[in-house]
Amino acid sequence: MDRGLAHGDRVPAENEFLVEPHVDSMNYFLTDGMQAVVADMKPLEVRCVRPDQSSATVRCHYLTDGTVNFAFTMRRAEYFIPAGILLKCFLEVTDRELYDKLLASAPPGSGHAAFVAERAELLLQQSAKLGLYTRAQCLDYLGRHFRTMLNMPKSSNVEVAHHLLGEFVFIHLDHKRPADKLALLMQMLHKLYALANSVCCEDNADALTHHELLLPGHLLCKFLKEK
Repeated sequence: MDRGLAHGDRVPAENEFLVEPHVDSMNYFLTDGMQAVVADMKPLEVRCVRPDQSSATVRCHYLTDGTVNFAFTMRRAEYFIPAGILLKCFLEVTDRELYDKLLASAPPGSGHAAFVAERAELLLQQSAKLGLYTRAQCLDYLGRHFRTMLNMPKSSNVEVAHHLLGEFVFIHLDHKRPADKLALLMQMLHKLYALANSVCCEDNADALTHHELLLPGHLLCKFLKEK
């Protein structure tokens, strides 16, 4: 698909149709205007920091159709992966298992449980619509799309996908323990659904818990790593 372009702080209403196709195809937005549209769709972000203090921020975006896309940054560009596909990349799990895990955060029989149940079905349909039902199929899909960006022409699609998950998705967690990464993604989805359904409120960005100290050496290392 062609990349949609927009200029300014906001995207005109007639250009909003450009957003959804690019989110679905995992292309990234080139302008601040496009990013503003996604930001309005209730983002939830987690800042991940390795022991060497290198860091990366990942986000889950709740879209207007009830689905969720996972966003991460690679070489100063932001990429989107349907969360329903990413859920199946960490472990070999069934749709039923994922469905039960997604509903675990909502009290049974509550209005929020009904809200989450509907969104969970939409989330699982993201992979089914592409014919992706197993972990191997989802890994192959990711590897095929990110092979060029990661510059790994001689690696298999699955190897490319494992490299992507290890280096850009929840980098503070051990890549040898994929269950931990799956659990964290589930926690992000639980809170995102609660935020979208007004069960919880937005965090205060000015709170001290959301601040961190960045030493000059850490900033320099981050700059050099991107180079």
